This record gives sequence, structure tokens and C-alpha cells, in this order.
Amino acid sequence: MDRMRALGVHAASDVLWFAAVEPDGTLIDLGNAYRLDLPKGLDTGQALIIARKDICRVLRAYDIGLVWLLSAEYDKRFKQGYHALVPRITMETVVAFAAAEEDVEFRRVARETVRSRLGYDSGKLQEIAVELVPEKITPNWGPNKRDLAVATVLAALSELQDSQ
Repeated sequence: MDRMRALGVHAASDVLWFAAVEPDGTLIDLGNAYRLDLPKGLDTGQALIIARKDICRVLRAYDIGLVWLLSAEYDKRFKQGYHALVPRITMETVVAFAAAEEDVEFRRVARETVRSRLGYDSGKLQEIAVELVPEKITPNWGPNKRDLAVATVLAALSELQDSQ
């Protein structure tokens, strides 16, 4: 892989939260590109095309070579119906298509994988993110927004560094 910058993505309904990191672990200031909302007021197909193009622009603008997308939490207590998850799954799929279009490595990861890569056996990712980055990144630093994208991208970086 030529490009070493990584992007962590956390989807919450029809919003994507992004965090990017340099190979040395420095978080990249994404300006206003830290979030992407599914465009409103368009038919579904056009909204998805615009979202894909926007994600592609972020991947190109920040020279991203690896995308890790955080999967939804699942345990026996957490039960959402299919219709509640459709917007999130749709946005996650758009990220996968954008990464493929830009020839960027893409991986969907479980929260357990992120915790493990960061050296934790358990714990909420939002709390782990606060430990790793004690100074809040504003706006929209948690709970369960940019904080989870940051934890995800730091885990991706850990794996990248171990593979070299």
C-alpha cells in the first residue's frame, strides 16, 4: 500500500463520523469533513450517489490508504429491528463502494477487534477513546460520534504498524 494514512468511520443512522490519522499517530484535522450526512430532499438513488462522491473526495483529499469501518454493537440485550438499521447499513455500504472506487483498502471491523488492537480486553469504546485522546475534539466529540471514529482509526493504525 502506497498511502499510509488511515480513516476510521463510525456510522450512526444516516450520519457518518470520520477520523483520520498520519502514519506517526497524529490525528489529521479534517475541517468540516469530519461528518457526512446522507443528503436530504433527493430521491434515494441521487442521495447515495452524492454521498459516495463526497466520501471519495475525502479519501482523495486526505490521501487515505486504509479505511476501517466500525460495525454496530451487538449483544443479546441490544435488539434493533431491521428497519431501524437500514439507514446505517446503507451508509456503511456507500463507504465500501467509495473505498473500492478509490482503490483504498476497506475493512469492516467489530468493536471487539478495535478494543483488542488498542490493548483493551473490555470496556466501552467511547471511554477508551477518552483515555486515548483526553482532550475532546470538537464539535461532536461523543458520545458515540467522532470518539468512536477516533478509536477505530487508532486501532487501524496499530494494525498497519504491526504489519510493517
